[in-house]
Amino acid sequence: MRCPMRRFSAGRPLNLRRTEDLANQFAEAGHVQKVKELIEPLLETHRNPRFLFNLVLKAFANTGDLPGADAWYLRMLKSRVAVSGRTFGKLLKCAAKAGAAEAAEGWLRRAAAGGFQVSVPQLVSLVEAFARAQDGHRAQAWQQRLAEMAGAPGSHGSHGSHGRTEVAEGASLMAWAHLGDLRKAALSTSQSKTKFGKIQWIAMLDACAKSSNTSKAVECFQLGIDLHLKPCVVTYTPVIDSFAR
Repeated sequence: MRCPMRRFSAGRPLNLRRTEDLANQFAEAGHVQKVKELIEPLLETHRNPRFLFNLVLKAFANTGDLPGADAWYLRMLKSRVAVSGRTFGKLLKCAAKAGAAEAAEGWLRRAAAGGFQVSVPQLVSLVEAFARAQDGHRAQAWQQRLAEMAGAPGSHGSHGSHGRTEVAEGASLMAWAHLGDLRKAALSTSQSKTKFGKIQWIAMLDACAKSSNTSKAVECFQLGIDLHLKPCVVTYTPVIDSFAR
């Protein structure tokens, strides 16, 4: 009888594939230590150590642990493991989630200097990072770059042309909402080719709250109800906040 541990899947032993899948699940959930425990024994012998190093960076990115990600990146370099565009993308995402917009921009520039193509998701992270940092000028500058890339045929990213446009429009709306610029958030929504849904509704309500525009908050809330969008705590909160500011 053949031992199941001897079977192979996509050129890899089944137990290795399962370990990789489990590590990826932990990385998605941001469980850095659990990912490390799974991949550490494999680093010396795995045929693609960069994949393993990037899994740990993915976990750091999902928690926003920038010092941890920086330290892991240095270990990757000391181990003489070649970095990739995905490596820089995860470092950028980590910095953006940590609210370190300057660091996120630095990682994007280092990726470009290394010859790696900038992707739409990376620019989305950067726009949102500067928006959260209340740096409207730089958020707008990177947003313009994002719009140009989204409209360019064959631009790098995981989305098709229509998908890239939706991502760019969503980032634009979220950026102005984070900045509390109700006029530009509304303009972004009116110009969007994407159907107005719950994400757009929440972003507009957030913009109303940050601009303390109570009448617009009520009007926007009613718009969502008229469009048969289901309210929840996330939609009620910005309306209440608009009255409290």
